[in-house]
Amino acid sequence: MRPKYLGLLAMAGIVTGSAIARADNFNYPGVICQPENGGTYEMNYGSVLNASSTSDLNVVCPILKNGSGTFTSIGPDSAVTFIDRNSTLDVACELRSESFSQGNVVHNGSFVITSAGISGQGNKQLGLTGNGGDYYYLFCTIPRMSNGAKSGIVFFHIVEH
Repeated sequence: MRPKYLGLLAMAGIVTGSAIARADNFNYPGVICQPENGGTYEMNYGSVLNASSTSDLNVVCPILKNGSGTFTSIGPDSAVTFIDRNSTLDVACELRSESFSQGNVVHNGSFVITSAGISGQGNKQLGLTGNGGDYYYLFCTIPRMSNGAKSGIVFFHIVEH
């Protein structure tokens, strides 16, 4: 009987190991983003919009690690869903990775996405990817209103590995 139990324990270990290696998926509403400067921050349900007709809005969007805090990268299936209603300016988001070491914040790198190619009103999801760092966040620029139409961030989808 002992070998059967050991076999079951070994299989449980394999299943548990596989579960740890899987990716976690999280959706964050745009309103989690906080205003940095410029523009006029406006909440519309779960989205954040720029209500200024004269200035672009910069926002910082935190990306929270799951409960275990163990993810080491953000996968390429991650995306930002936004509304771009400015025909000449793009919504732009930069995924930033930073670490804290010996009392200093160290910028590890970044990856930029934009809404280039959208004309008029539209929604678009763009892939993001990032590696390393103690924490991640998005730094996004939302263009000013165009002809009274507001642009903004609806939500962002993060795949942790």
